[in-house]
Amino acid sequence: MNRWIALLLMFGLVFWGVVIYRMTEKLPSSKPLIENTVATMSIEDITRLSKKQKAPPKELKNPFSIPSIYRPTIKNTKPTVAVVENTKPEKPIVAKPAITLDAILPGDRPVAILRYKGSTSVVRVDQEIWSVKIKSITSESVTIEYAGVLFEIRK
Repeated sequence: MNRWIALLLMFGLVFWGVVIYRMTEKLPSSKPLIENTVATMSIEDITRLSKKQKAPPKELKNPFSIPSIYRPTIKNTKPTVAVVENTKPEKPIVAKPAITLDAILPGDRPVAILRYKGSTSVVRVDQEIWSVKIKSITSESVTIEYAGVLFEIRK
């Protein structure tokens, strides 16, 4: 374990050493380019550099403006009025739940065995499970009510 820590530490030091070396390599050196000379600026040089710049010519394009071919054009200046019809909203279509019928045990009080998402349940009439209400159980099918819609499940 200690060897792995030492190895990791060594690689970390080598990595950061290379990064620092590369960073200092790109910095300008403090040595003058021409030896035995002193860089001096006169007052004229300073005033020439500090003059106000001229404005760019009008022919230059603004890179931040939208080109004219992409600008929206307004054809109709009249305000539009939305017409709302007074109609009843349609009932949404309810998908059949993924409930499967495993078995039906008929009798005076019939019982059905239903499966939903891997869980199995034994149900009777008027029982509610998985947001579904059992309406009727016959020897061939089970009628359920889901979201106000009746569905029939067969074997």
